[in-house]
Amino acid sequence: MRVLFNISNHPSDKWGEKQIQAAKELADVIKDCQFPNVPPKATSYEVRTTALEIANEIAKQKHFQQDVEGITVHVMGEMTLTFAIVAALQNLKLDIRCIASCTERIVTEMPDGTKQSKFEFVQFRHYPHIELL
Repeated sequence: MRVLFNISNHPSDKWGEKQIQAAKELADVIKDCQFPNVPPKATSYEVRTTALEIANEIAKQKHFQQDVEGITVHVMGEMTLTFAIVAALQNLKLDIRCIASCTERIVTEMPDGTKQSKFEFVQFRHYPHIELL
């Protein structure tokens, strides 16, 4: 079984059909995980600790569930925690793939001058490996 962990503020049951189809190409099962709140006053150490906890929980799925043959992790949220989660998962060297959702922003200017934004899913993109940067 291939598993996609969705660590974001956007549960998969709210995704559009195009994003769901792209996810189904990557995994048989989607597991939603709420992206943690990162207080503005959180230290880098606190962010790193949270990222390591998340990475270790995902790694347990790979180690302890016999039927899991592949893991992909969709990580979208506060930037420093996103970076730390991806780095932690890559550093585990367990072949856990990390992806981001890429959207096109469509802006409509309303008659009253306000702007309305709609985000249309285009693709999932793999995060580059940190050592390649």
